[in-house]
Amino acid sequence: MGIPIAADVAKVDPIRTTGLDSPNIEYSQMQDTWDLVKALWGGTPTMREADKDYLPQFPGETDDEYKLRLDRTFLFGMYKRAIKALTGFPFSRMINLDDSDPRVQEWATNIDMEGNSLDVWARNVFETGFAYGHTYIYVDMPVSPVANPSKDEKRRLSLRPYFIHYRPDQIIGWKWENKGGVPMLTQVRLLEAARIDDSADPWNQSIALQIRVLEPGRVQVWRADTSANTNTGGPTAGVASTVYGMPASNVTDPTRKLSISNWVLINEYATMNMPTIPLVPFYTGRDGFMTSTPPLLDLAWLNVEHWQSSSEQATILHYARVPQKFYRGFRKEDVPTEHSSSLSVYNPDPDSDVKWVEIAASGQGAIPMGRQHLLDIESRAASLSTELLIRGHRGSSGSATDSLISAAESMSELGTFSIGLGDSLRQAFGYAMMYDGVASTYDRGLDMAGHPEVFQDYGISLDERPELEMLLKMFLGGVITPETLLAESKKRGIVSERLDIDAEVEATREVREHKMRNEERRGSQGLSNNEATAVSNINDNPAELSDSDG
Repeated sequence: MGIPIAADVAKVDPIRTTGLDSPNIEYSQMQDTWDLVKALWGGTPTMREADKDYLPQFPGETDDEYKLRLDRTFLFGMYKRAIKALTGFPFSRMINLDDSDPRVQEWATNIDMEGNSLDVWARNVFETGFAYGHTYIYVDMPVSPVANPSKDEKRRLSLRPYFIHYRPDQIIGWKWENKGGVPMLTQVRLLEAARIDDSADPWNQSIALQIRVLEPGRVQVWRADTSANTNTGGPTAGVASTVYGMPASNVTDPTRKLSISNWVLINEYATMNMPTIPLVPFYTGRDGFMTSTPPLLDLAWLNVEHWQSSSEQATILHYARVPQKFYRGFRKEDVPTEHSSSLSVYNPDPDSDVKWVEIAASGQGAIPMGRQHLLDIESRAASLSTELLIRGHRGSSGSATDSLISAAESMSELGTFSIGLGDSLRQAFGYAMMYDGVASTYDRGLDMAGHPEVFQDYGISLDERPELEMLLKMFLGGVITPETLLAESKKRGIVSERLDIDAEVEATREVREHKMRNEERRGSQGLSNNEATAVSNINDNPAELSDSDG
């Protein structure tokens, strides 16, 4: 099966074609996009570090002038803010594991063996996959120091499966085969950073890069030999504790600047009960197997446009706020090079003059136009962000095709991401069941994993009013119960999420019964409407009656 790279293959920078740390072609194609995501995610410091990549230098602008302009530019993080805000919707409720094996529910309380619950850990996975287009869940299990450990020994030694989150830029290479219409990984290379304790100095730690090579049933760990390299964080001597989630790019660029001449094999072991590679991708913008495009890439570039425009706006505001002195009738050599409000100058020419000159901010000038441009960008960014929440917004002509499209669009695009994460978690728990030895096959592991459900029933609709009117008509016609009406209203955010539906139905039933009793009393006593209302109020508040009320 070919690699879907089309004409882009000619654009791939041949960084390196051989070597343990060489990225494959698909990785290289996605790397520029990931660089953009990482720069925006890191905020103002990383955008400034990117230098001219996202803030070009003007023709005629000196290096000092550019550096000054760059230092006065601050990022308004629309991309990061939008992703974090939208990620809150799927995790406004806890992940549902009701039909999962009890082991899954137990593991979920500390899913990564670092104290994080599944909900906390999975939110980070969702956020990263949302930002990059995809990310990975790796299922691992500690190597047992004893052969065939018993159940009690497993519990005592904490020998149980756990999840590790790898960003897509940490998976530098992979190979796969299509078996029975399903892509199966045959080799994966994971870039990691290991924290190393210095055996000679108990207070000293260093960071070293290492690559974990996964193959079916086997794992190898290769560490960079830093004896001849100084860019990877120090010596390899000492005891290493692997920090899987540590972004290797914080140590050095994972593929562009490694320049490591030697890698040392430090560990090799077989994976117990795991004949395959337990790495599960989670996609939000899938292009192909292990490849993707961030779903909000347009918003990312819009954020770059805002970065550039705000830089220009800050520059023109600087010149507008700092007026310049205008000297008339002075020789060039008589004009002072320094300006101060207390500086005095003398010129015998009676026609000479000194004035302050400043930029006038007219309604159609550069300053208000620049401000409006920034506001327009922010408005477009808000529109792009909310598109993922819109459901059922396409017009319908009433045809059968339109009906199918409408049904498909009843869920927001963000909701489909939630379904995707639930499916990825199910696959990961399936592997965990195999690791634990309670499932002999992957299919059996999936059955025991159940169907982890990430909340997806959210979104806004452009035609929600007719839908709500139909629900109300169905309720009034006796087709649906009050409980169903309130439940559907709750889904649409019309009533509070904290509303107790059963209590509300019971309360309204009591109100209806009370009104019916008043109607019967009014009919039997021949009371007027005002009198009936007064009786109703008295019955509601009997304590307000005085002795004189009889």
